Amino acid sequence: MKIIKENKDENSVSILPENSDDLYLMYNTLFIDNIIEAKTSRKIKETGDRINIWVKLKVIDTQFHGFGEIIRVRGIILEASDETVSLGTHHSINLELLKEVKIIKPNGWKLSELKRLKNSKLSNANGLIIIIIDDMETLVVQIGEHATKKLLELKPSITRKGSDPEGNRSETKKYFNEVAGFMRELKQDNLAKYWIIGGPGFVKENFGDFLKENYNELITNLKIVDTLNSGMSGVKEVLLNKVPENFKVGMSAKKQAELMGIFMERLGRNLDNIAYGNNMEDLANMGAVKYLLVLDKELHKLPEHRRKIERMMSIVEKMGGNSILMSSQYDEERTNILEGFGGVIAILRYEIKK
Repeated sequence: MKIIKENKDENSVSILPENSDDLYLMYNTLFIDNIIEAKTSRKIKETGDRINIWVKLKVIDTQFHGFGEIIRVRGIILEASDETVSLGTHHSINLELLKEVKIIKPNGWKLSELKRLKNSKLSNANGLIIIIIDDMETLVVQIGEHATKKLLELKPSITRKGSDPEGNRSETKKYFNEVAGFMRELKQDNLAKYWIIGGPGFVKENFGDFLKENYNELITNLKIVDTLNSGMSGVKEVLLNKVPENFKVGMSAKKQAELMGIFMERLGRNLDNIAYGNNMEDLANMGAVKYLLVLDKELHKLPEHRRKIERMMSIVEKMGGNSILMSSQYDEERTNILEGFGGVIAILRYEIKK
């Protein structure tokens, strides 16, 4: 992320997002009643023409589409570069990669918000690629620190080995070449530093041998692991406990998966060292919370609710705990679980009898 300009007099920061993680950080910085300035297009009702304009919007809603690399912002037009545009009307704008935007916070920026934006310049979050492969499908996923992106879904048609051995070999080779060619493109575009190849069965090992024989430049920083599942379930297995410690990216994703696993395991055993529900702030004030897990969507509700969540996160940090923003971009099942618990759960330092 590039910070183009910071203007303390008007409480504004102009930024240029460069990858999906940058957009995710912007999403969790941009809230209701904030103001943005950006270029956009708008359809003129009278003529049906679409014109390019600059607008200043008061934000009323935001949605993050991680796979599409877009933040969708709805707002009320405060100013516009074209005099035919009616002020006070509603307008939607897409914030995209490599598109500059100015964010204005009328009540000032929190130090934590600025810190997150500035620290993002120090990280390269696009380096870890997870490939889950078997003879039925391949899924290639880019793992960032805050957002995950599906890059390729491939379902080959391979003849069964027993019925046509020669056809099976030929089609498998074509399949492996297609996946390896895609990997080569990612490496050439500097999107891949680390590879993890997983999946059930022996196809992953066969593919690994194929890479060694035919694409030797791709085997650096490559790890082959077993998973019980294919597809996104296999990706979740990898993130939970199969990312090598020397792979210096994707650690946020791994940590989130680990903490969610701990909570669910304790929930299943009916233990009293987890919490959810209405007494969360009381537990934070007691210093009982070791990890506060907050679904990112909670920060995008009404300002009063967001302030309550931010206050709780601040209390946990001051009491020596950790507040973790859980990305809704990784795992739909996990997001649904968190929403079912009200969007906020806790792992406690000790048991609290209910």
